[in-house]
Amino acid sequence: MQTAFLLCAGASAIGLLIGQASSTGPAQQNAIRVLERARAAAARLGSLEARFQHRNAGHSVRGRLLWRRPNLARIEVEGPSPSLIVSDGNRLYHYLPDKQEYQTTPATPDGRGIRTQLLPQLDAFYAPRSALSIPAGARASLHREKWEGVEFDVVEVAQTDRTVARGKARGRRSRSPRGLPVPRRVDRYYIGRQDSLVYRIVQLQTSGPGPGIQSSTVLREVRRDENPDPARFRWSPPPGARETFAYSGGVPAAPAVPIGQIAPNFSLPTPDGLLIVLSEVAKRSRATVLTFWFYG
Repeated sequence: MQTAFLLCAGASAIGLLIGQASSTGPAQQNAIRVLERARAAAARLGSLEARFQHRNAGHSVRGRLLWRRPNLARIEVEGPSPSLIVSDGNRLYHYLPDKQEYQTTPATPDGRGIRTQLLPQLDAFYAPRSALSIPAGARASLHREKWEGVEFDVVEVAQTDRTVARGKARGRRSRSPRGLPVPRRVDRYYIGRQDSLVYRIVQLQTSGPGPGIQSSTVLREVRRDENPDPARFRWSPPPGARETFAYSGGVPAAPAVPIGQIAPNFSLPTPDGLLIVLSEVAKRSRATVLTFWFYG
């Protein structure tokens, strides 16, 4: 049995193609080589089991995961809002025990349909050929650092929005249409020097002089290539559970809340590190319009 700990975070740094080494300096070329070794190590994994802890903007969620190629998965999320994601190879289920509700969709043959924001390193396991990469236009560097008494190769990838790059080319700082600084993102990959596995990734996203938003996912008690029993990936809805809508990687195929009903309360972090609560916003206005936007 192999036991270790593994930390990962940062979805946008996963699943993008590595930049051409011919157009980079020695520091970036060294970082690319280390990430290529990490990608090869991930590709050799047949299964992975661990406990995890996800942290984001002061919030923390714990759970357990079990993955097996090509498309088997079981993710148990604990805490105040527990959930279960299971792929048995044919169907993908997302179950909410508190509500006795579940969602389902056909499982993809390569496991890419398995999605959760709590574990962005899913792509590194099910799609290793395109994972752990440097986005086009990003800057990468490599250094060694001790973390919890162990020395790692640390690859740091700094990303900026395309409008930032254009603004710098014109000799001025680029800003969004409303005059706010365009968000910037930094991902740090802590890679084992002996096994080339990614043991830690820390993501920091900022949009100005503030501290920004930092998120990470911690995997402990890791077990690799233990050939888990396929029966551990079998699941069926418990008596009384109600199917709500098709689950497609976190995006419902139909509205989760019927038109005319009160929306459930929720909170989300802002780019400057604050927290917005829907119920508090609704108190200050007669109508609330919710818009999700994305830079890049």
